[in-house]
Amino acid sequence: MKYVIPGHPIALSRPRFGTRKVYDSQKNEKLITSISLRNQHGDNPLETGCVLLNVTFYMPVAPSRAKFRDSLMGTYHYYTPDISNLIKYVEDCANGIIFKDDSQIVIVLAKKIYGDPARTEFSVVPVTKIHSKEQWLQQFMEFNINLE
Repeated sequence: MKYVIPGHPIALSRPRFGTRKVYDSQKNEKLITSISLRNQHGDNPLETGCVLLNVTFYMPVAPSRAKFRDSLMGTYHYYTPDISNLIKYVEDCANGIIFKDDSQIVIVLAKKIYGDPARTEFSVVPVTKIHSKEQWLQQFMEFNINLE
């Protein structure tokens, strides 16, 4: 199943330290994203085995590069935020909604490209459905074709 998180992709930030306590500065964003994912997931059961996370981050074009907008669409975005922090945010929001725990993710395919509208699209595939090297290569090639 394909999931879409609308809006600018969000990177997971570090915990913040206040006076005598630690707090999550992204609590509200995570809550809104989790509600959206819960609505998209519906009554489908949680994934309980090993899973593959296939995620694409569609990044907006900066206003300073607006004249290059058309030529940038679909090309790689190699500026901040880091792709690892973007993935962590998706994992945290989907935890307990799509899969039981993010430790179940054994394979990650991710890319960060310019796109309009800005959004995050991802799918979670049980690894048990990928029995052979050919099936793995097919999954990778489907992902790779989307890179073009």
